[in-house]
Amino acid sequence: MPETYRSDARALNAILKNINQGELLTEDDLPRVDSGSASNAHRVHWLRGLESPFGVDVFDCRAFSLHHEISIGDPELAESFLRNRYADGQEYVGLRPEHPIQVDVSYRFDPGRETLPNGALYKAERAEEKWDIYHYDGVIYFVRSWTGTLVHSAECHMENGELEITNIMTDAATLDERDVMFFIREVYYLIVSHILSAAYPHPLPTYLSCGDESIVDFSFSRYGKKGLFGVKNGPPFEEKNN
Repeated sequence: MPETYRSDARALNAILKNINQGELLTEDDLPRVDSGSASNAHRVHWLRGLESPFGVDVFDCRAFSLHHEISIGDPELAESFLRNRYADGQEYVGLRPEHPIQVDVSYRFDPGRETLPNGALYKAERAEEKWDIYHYDGVIYFVRSWTGTLVHSAECHMENGELEITNIMTDAATLDERDVMFFIREVYYLIVSHILSAAYPHPLPTYLSCGDESIVDFSFSRYGKKGLFGVKNGPPFEEKNN
């Protein structure tokens, strides 16, 4: 049985609600970004205060993430990615992440439908997209598109057109003690951005350096072209008096 923890719901909900969720945004709602390429990743920058469309400071990765193209150099990984394009996710039914650890939550979303169908909820179409997401019989499976690794799973149910997530499971061996709740924020982001197709800032680990290069590297390796904006969802940084 997986080890189960109950998250601090009040603290976590306060963090998530700092981001404006009154109306989920689409990419068309966002301010335009200049065309760019990997050679001008310096165009990434912080949007602070009223510059941010989300009500919190976010790191705008779009000049890099939307224009950077990659090829999978490892033949085995390339073959795995192509093979996974034809998968329907049934091979994950009943599986759990390695070294499973489970956190009980209660998050509700409006998916715009009365039922959540079995099968693929999101499939990567190119190498720059890093996740495949499936749903079967009340469990959502979050899978890396290149390797087919099951990273997270989440139990859910639909009631009155509302999707409720009741627990989230991940691999305890991948947790970093400096930000053990990162995986919860990641699953929340993946639901909103990939399943609901909304523009939404992805989580940045609280311990990640605020330097542009480290944020861009993390964001693209983790979320690829869907990594539009990064947000530090940790405790607020306080100014220190010298």
